Amino acid sequence: MLYTTAYKGGRDAAAWQRYAEFDNAAGVDEVVENLDTTLSTCGFKPVGKAADTHFAGASEDGRRVRVTVEHGKRWIYVSEVEDGRPGGD
Repeated sequence: MLYTTAYKGGRDAAAWQRYAEFDNAAGVDEVVENLDTTLSTCGFKPVGKAADTHFAGASEDGRRVRVTVEHGKRWIYVSEVEDGRPGGD
């Protein structure tokens, strides 16, 4: 099962969430490891401790982005929040 949704806010703020279920735990472990590697390669830094860890970075146009990855034995949830642009709507 795969679920994805997107939200738009004022000043081009945006958020995405994704949820996926896997047939086995090995699939989840591989995806989480690849996500961590990809986020680090793209300049995102881990922030927080243990279960509260998220990645912080910036989009190509300099807006702050926060990515949270949560998972269980056979599922993974990823949320991405991008700040809006400075100024008016």
